[in-house]
Amino acid sequence: MTDQELIKRLGGVKTISQFFNFKHNTVNNWVHRGIPAQVKVDYQEYFLTDDPKPLNVEESPFVERTDSTTKTT
Repeated sequence: MTDQELIKRLGGVKTISQFFNFKHNTVNNWVHRGIPAQVKVDYQEYFLTDDPKPLNVEESPFVERTDSTTKTT
């Protein structure tokens, strides 16, 4: 599978950039230049799998979230 195909299978440039909290332009460059080897090694479970699944930004362990149900008074 090419890096372009992998990017599509993971959900595309926008999804990958949001999931990993990378700049959109950085991930967009991977479409043309390839995904850097270090990124593949650092995130093996996502980039070095035989059957990549689409990423779900809501389940990203790389994005800091605030609890929207907390009330401030």
